[in-house]
Amino acid sequence: MSIDYSLDGSRAPLELTDGVAAFDPTTLTIAAEILDTRGFTIAGDRLLDSETSPALKRLAKVSATPPGTVPVSVTAIIDTGVLRWSSETYASVDEIDAYDGTTKYGVSISRKPVLTLKDAVVTRASMTSEKLHESKVKVWFAELKGELGNTIDGFDLLSRAKNYSAQFQTSTDLQAMVVTVPAQELRYASSIPQALTCYSAPVFGILQRFAAALNEKGAHVIAETTIITSGIPTFEIREPPPPPYVFGCHGPVMMWFTEEGYDLPFSVFYTTPEAWPDLDDDVDLDSVTLMPVPV
Repeated sequence: MSIDYSLDGSRAPLELTDGVAAFDPTTLTIAAEILDTRGFTIAGDRLLDSETSPALKRLAKVSATPPGTVPVSVTAIIDTGVLRWSSETYASVDEIDAYDGTTKYGVSISRKPVLTLKDAVVTRASMTSEKLHESKVKVWFAELKGELGNTIDGFDLLSRAKNYSAQFQTSTDLQAMVVTVPAQELRYASSIPQALTCYSAPVFGILQRFAAALNEKGAHVIAETTIITSGIPTFEIREPPPPPYVFGCHGPVMMWFTEEGYDLPFSVFYTTPEAWPDLDDDVDLDSVTLMPVPV
């Protein structure tokens, strides 16, 4: 069997909570694949039809109820461990005059390629870790031109992330700028039961939980998806260089991760200044934990 990724217009409504919304297609599809191997007929949106990063997939831990148990529950979790900035990035503490008038903890990630689009400004940087061996993960940032409201759809975030990544990678109009991005210390949880369709049994729930931190030392992300169902079965630097670009001064900031050569994002975050740490906050990459499972 295989999952049918031919649906259009799937919905995953997310409530903006403390300035954060997040959606992870990677653990979602991994959990769906486990249900598929158990005989469930699963269908998903076309936006999910991308090859998963092998490096991130190797980090996935999957658990499931024993075969024959009803209801059926499958959980996929990826913990990146601490990701360090690659050698070409010199990261340091900076500050951000956020678009809401507050001053926030920023991370300068040195000179990076930047693409200016009609609705966003996009950049990326490389990260590595011992857990990923030789694989490099890209962390992406997109500053949006306006807020998306208090209810944000996960598939809209996924569409934006894939679109911004694709335009960036094919653009001939990248500019080299010194870039500053918001530090992050986030936890988020959502219920998105309509994110997948199961034709052979009703879906009782699809739950996602996130924890993430990012500072001048690196990043650490944990993402988890649980599906519950019933039934059995390099660029050229231009001169003169433009002024530095500080993400978050003009609008909310999206952040997501990919492995080089694979376009399905891992953990797409949408954040506003309410979520960004203050200048004197301590962001700890070693203490990233998920929120408690909702009762």
